[in-house]
Amino acid sequence: MQHEKKIRHKLVVLGDSITYGYPYGPEFSWVTLLAQKSGRELVNRGINGDTTDGMRARFERDVVADKPDAVLILGGLNDVFQSVDVQHFYDNLLHLIEQSRRHDILPVMGIEPPVGSTAEPEFQNVWKHWAEDLLPKVIRDTGVPWFDLYQPMLQDGIYISDYTCDGVHLSLEGNRFIAGEIFRQLQNNKVL
Repeated sequence: MQHEKKIRHKLVVLGDSITYGYPYGPEFSWVTLLAQKSGRELVNRGINGDTTDGMRARFERDVVADKPDAVLILGGLNDVFQSVDVQHFYDNLLHLIEQSRRHDILPVMGIEPPVGSTAEPEFQNVWKHWAEDLLPKVIRDTGVPWFDLYQPMLQDGIYISDYTCDGVHLSLEGNRFIAGEIFRQLQNNKVL
Protein backbone atom coordinates (compact mmCIF):
# COMPACT_ATOMS: atom_id res chain seq x y z
CA MET A 1 0.00 0.00 0.00
CA GLN A 2 1.38 3.42 -0.92
CA HIS A 3 1.40 6.09 1.74
CA GLU A 4 1.06 9.72 0.92
CA LYS A 5 4.47 11.38 1.01
CA LYS A 6 4.30 14.30 3.37
CA ILE A 7 6.71 15.78 5.82
CA ARG A 8 6.29 14.14 9.19
CA HIS A 9 7.99 16.33 11.73
CA LYS A 10 7.24 14.48 14.94
CA LEU A 11 7.30 10.73 15.47
CA VAL A 12 6.74 8.78 18.68
CA VAL A 13 8.58 5.48 18.98
CA LEU A 14 6.56 3.06 21.14
CA GLY A 15 8.43 0.01 22.29
CA ASP A 16 10.45 -1.94 24.80
CA SER A 17 14.15 -2.09 25.77
CA ILE A 18 15.23 -2.29 22.10
CA THR A 19 13.61 1.13 21.63
CA TYR A 20 14.72 2.52 25.01
CA GLY A 21 18.36 1.73 24.26
CA TYR A 22 19.09 -0.75 27.05
CA PRO A 23 21.74 -1.11 28.52
CA TYR A 24 23.27 2.22 27.43
CA GLY A 25 20.25 4.51 27.81
CA PRO A 26 18.12 6.56 25.41
CA GLU A 27 20.89 9.01 24.53
CA PHE A 28 22.76 6.15 22.77
CA SER A 29 19.68 4.50 21.26
CA TRP A 30 18.89 4.08 17.60
CA VAL A 31 15.96 6.45 18.21
CA THR A 32 18.30 9.33 19.13
CA LEU A 33 20.61 8.50 16.24
CA LEU A 34 17.68 8.36 13.81
CA ALA A 35 16.46 11.75 15.03
CA GLN A 36 19.91 13.21 14.36
CA LYS A 37 20.14 11.58 10.93
CA SER A 38 16.62 12.51 9.81
CA GLY A 39 16.33 15.98 11.33
CA ARG A 40 12.94 14.96 12.75
CA GLU A 41 11.73 15.04 16.33
CA LEU A 42 11.55 11.48 17.64
CA VAL A 43 10.13 10.87 21.10
CA ASN A 44 11.50 7.70 22.71
CA ARG A 45 8.69 5.86 24.51
CA GLY A 46 10.56 2.62 25.03
CA ILE A 47 10.19 0.90 28.41
CA ASN A 48 12.46 -1.96 29.43
CA GLY A 49 10.52 -5.22 29.69
CA ASP A 50 7.33 -3.83 28.18
CA THR A 51 4.87 -5.98 26.26
CA THR A 52 2.14 -5.03 23.81
CA ASP A 53 -0.28 -5.08 26.78
CA GLY A 54 1.78 -2.31 28.38
CA MET A 55 1.98 -0.38 25.11
CA ARG A 56 -1.76 -0.65 24.71
CA ALA A 57 -2.36 0.58 28.28
CA ARG A 58 -0.13 3.62 27.88
CA PHE A 59 -1.02 4.52 24.28
CA GLU A 60 -3.15 7.58 25.14
CA ARG A 61 -0.55 8.98 27.57
CA ASP A 62 2.61 8.15 25.64
CA VAL A 63 1.47 8.57 22.05
CA VAL A 64 -1.77 10.51 21.62
CA ALA A 65 -0.84 13.17 24.20
CA ASP A 66 2.34 13.95 22.22
CA LYS A 67 0.31 14.69 19.06
CA PRO A 68 2.77 13.06 16.65
CA ASP A 69 2.42 12.75 12.89
CA ALA A 70 3.38 9.06 13.09
CA VAL A 71 4.03 6.33 15.65
CA LEU A 72 6.63 3.63 15.15
CA ILE A 73 5.41 0.49 16.96
CA LEU A 74 8.14 -1.97 17.89
CA GLY A 75 7.43 -4.87 20.23
CA GLY A 76 6.99 -8.58 20.64
CA LEU A 77 10.16 -9.99 22.17
CA ASN A 78 8.85 -9.60 25.72
CA ASP A 79 5.47 -11.01 24.67
CA VAL A 80 7.28 -14.16 23.51
CA PHE A 81 9.40 -14.21 26.69
CA GLN A 82 6.23 -14.01 28.80
CA SER A 83 4.43 -16.65 26.67
CA VAL A 84 1.68 -14.28 25.54
CA ASP A 85 -0.90 -16.01 23.36
CA VAL A 86 -0.38 -15.37 19.63
CA GLN A 87 -3.96 -14.17 19.09
CA HIS A 88 -3.71 -11.80 22.06
CA PHE A 89 -0.48 -10.32 20.63
CA TYR A 90 -2.09 -9.98 17.19
CA ASP A 91 -5.18 -8.29 18.71
CA ASN A 92 -3.00 -5.86 20.67
CA LEU A 93 -1.19 -4.81 17.50
CA LEU A 94 -4.49 -4.34 15.65
CA HIS A 95 -5.73 -2.20 18.55
CA LEU A 96 -2.59 -0.01 18.47
CA ILE A 97 -2.96 0.44 14.71
CA GLU A 98 -6.69 1.25 14.97
CA GLN A 99 -6.10 3.75 17.79
CA SER A 100 -3.38 5.45 15.77
CA ARG A 101 -5.65 5.83 12.78
CA ARG A 102 -8.53 7.03 14.95
CA HIS A 103 -6.29 9.87 16.16
CA ASP A 104 -4.98 10.65 12.65
CA ILE A 105 -1.52 9.30 13.50
CA LEU A 106 0.22 7.20 10.86
CA PRO A 107 0.99 3.77 12.39
CA VAL A 108 4.28 2.22 11.29
CA MET A 109 5.00 -1.36 12.33
CA GLY A 110 8.50 -2.55 13.14
CA ILE A 111 9.88 -6.08 13.31
CA GLU A 112 12.36 -6.42 16.18
CA PRO A 113 15.83 -7.95 15.75
CA PRO A 114 16.59 -11.65 16.01
CA VAL A 115 17.85 -13.19 19.24
CA GLY A 116 21.30 -14.69 19.57
CA SER A 117 22.46 -18.13 20.57
CA THR A 118 22.53 -17.18 24.26
CA ALA A 119 18.72 -17.29 24.29
CA GLU A 120 16.86 -20.55 24.91
CA PRO A 121 16.24 -22.47 21.66
CA GLU A 122 12.46 -22.46 22.22
CA PHE A 123 12.51 -18.66 22.61
CA GLN A 124 14.61 -18.35 19.44
CA ASN A 125 12.22 -20.56 17.46
CA VAL A 126 9.04 -18.82 18.63
CA TRP A 127 10.50 -15.36 17.94
CA LYS A 128 11.69 -16.50 14.50
CA HIS A 129 8.12 -17.60 13.67
CA TRP A 130 6.62 -14.34 14.94
CA ALA A 131 9.20 -12.19 13.11
CA GLU A 132 9.07 -14.09 9.83
CA ASP A 133 5.37 -15.01 9.70
CA LEU A 134 3.12 -13.33 12.27
CA LEU A 135 4.31 -9.72 12.06
CA PRO A 136 4.37 -9.74 8.25
CA LYS A 137 0.76 -11.02 8.41
CA VAL A 138 -0.22 -8.04 10.61
CA ILE A 139 1.47 -5.72 8.12
CA ARG A 140 -0.31 -7.34 5.14
CA ASP A 141 -3.69 -7.43 6.89
CA THR A 142 -3.56 -3.75 7.87
CA GLY A 143 -1.59 -2.23 4.99
CA VAL A 144 0.62 -0.21 7.34
CA PRO A 145 4.10 0.95 6.37
CA TRP A 146 6.81 -0.99 8.16
CA PHE A 147 10.48 -1.47 8.85
CA ASP A 148 12.41 -4.67 9.46
CA LEU A 149 15.21 -5.03 12.00
CA TYR A 150 15.17 -8.82 11.80
CA GLN A 151 16.52 -9.71 8.34
CA PRO A 152 19.17 -6.97 8.07
CA MET A 153 20.79 -8.17 11.31
CA LEU A 154 21.28 -11.75 10.10
CA GLN A 155 24.24 -13.10 8.22
CA ASP A 156 23.83 -16.66 6.98
CA GLY A 157 20.86 -17.01 9.34
CA ILE A 158 22.84 -15.97 12.45
CA TYR A 159 22.50 -12.73 14.44
CA ILE A 160 25.56 -10.60 13.63
CA SER A 161 27.43 -10.66 16.94
CA ASP A 162 28.84 -7.13 16.62
CA TYR A 163 25.26 -5.82 16.71
CA THR A 164 24.31 -7.31 20.08
CA CYS A 165 25.74 -6.86 23.54
CA ASP A 166 24.01 -9.87 25.13
CA GLY A 167 22.25 -11.85 22.39
CA VAL A 168 19.07 -9.75 22.57
CA HIS A 169 19.84 -6.06 23.10
CA LEU A 170 21.65 -3.86 20.63
CA SER A 171 25.31 -2.96 21.07
CA LEU A 172 26.43 0.60 20.35
CA GLU A 173 27.42 -0.65 16.87
CA GLY A 174 23.99 -2.30 16.52
CA ASN A 175 22.22 0.95 17.41
CA ARG A 176 24.25 2.81 14.77
CA PHE A 177 23.54 0.15 12.16
CA ILE A 178 19.82 0.08 12.94
CA ALA A 179 19.48 3.88 12.83
CA GLY A 180 20.85 3.87 9.28
CA GLU A 181 18.78 0.87 8.26
CA ILE A 182 15.53 2.31 9.61
CA PHE A 183 16.27 5.67 8.00
CA ARG A 184 16.68 3.95 4.61
CA GLN A 185 13.57 1.78 5.03
CA LEU A 186 11.35 4.64 6.25
CA GLN A 187 12.43 6.80 3.33
CA ASN A 188 11.65 3.94 0.92
CA ASN A 189 8.24 3.50 2.57
CA LYS A 190 7.56 7.25 2.31
CA VAL A 191 7.39 7.75 6.07
CA LEU A 192 10.36 10.15 6.22
